[in-house]
This record gives sequence, C-alpha cells and structure tokens, in this order.
Amino acid sequence: MANLYMVGEISGKGFITHEDRENDNINPVTIGNLIQVADSEKARAWIERNGMTLITLDEAQSTHAANVSEAQASFDLEIKTMRPTEITLK
Repeated sequence: MANLYMVGEISGKGFITHEDRENDNINPVTIGNLIQVADSEKARAWIERNGMTLITLDEAQSTHAANVSEAQASFDLEIKTMRPTEITLK
C-alpha cells in the first residue's frame, strides 16, 4: 500500500481521534516535521479535515534529507550519544 506525506505537526484536540484510529485505521507516523499515513479514501478525508497539504514522495525525501542534515550539523557542534541518520521513505 502506498503512503501519503504532509509537512506539519500533529497538535490540538481532534487532530487524530479515537474513531480515526479504530474505525478508519489512520495511524500517522511523524518523522521530524513530516507526517506519513497509509493511502486510503478515509486518510485523504482526514488530511483535508485537518487542512494539510499533500507533498510527493520526492518532496518528502528532500525535506527529510534537509532535516537530517540540519540535525547532523547540530550534532557535530555538540557531543551526543547517537548521530541522526537518514532513512529511505517508502
């Protein structure tokens, strides 16, 4: 199943409801400021209800790469235990 991607933040009461999770099987995954959900008619309605805009996989990958680069630069300025790494989105 394909995924849908948006840039934003999960916040506020009603953003994701019990009904969204249980009945519509909408379980957003956040990766920094990216939000990923499995593509479905109900997921698209949820996205619209929350006023989010879809982005392409390529845009999501570019956004993720930029976020990781920024996190790595910050990491390199400070000593941390685990350096952020980029993942390939699917």
